[in-house]
Amino acid sequence: MYKQRWQVELFFKWIKQNLKITAFIGTTMNAVITQIMVALCTYLMLVWMKFIFNLKQSPMQIIRLLQMNLFVSRNLMEIFKPPEQKLKNTNQLGWKF
Repeated sequence: MYKQRWQVELFFKWIKQNLKITAFIGTTMNAVITQIMVALCTYLMLVWMKFIFNLKQSPMQIIRLLQMNLFVSRNLMEIFKPPEQKLKNTNQLGWKF
C-alpha cells in the first residue's frame, strides 16, 4: 500500500513541476480535473511537437517562445531557429589589410 501511495505522491510532484498549475480556478472536483486535463493535454502537445520537429529546446522554452510570438504571423519553424549572428570584426585596431 505504501508503494502505491508513493506513486501517487510522485505523480503529484511531476504535475507541480511540469504542468505549472499554480492555483485552481474552480473548487469543484470537475473544475480541478478539467484544469489538470487541459494542462496535461497542452504539455503532451508540446512534447509531441518537440519530438516531431526534432527541437532542441525544452518544453518550457518552447512554450515561452510560443507565448512571445503569439500574435506574430510567421512560420512555426522560424520561431525555433536561433537568430543569425553577424560576424564581428576580430581586428581590434580596425586596420584593413
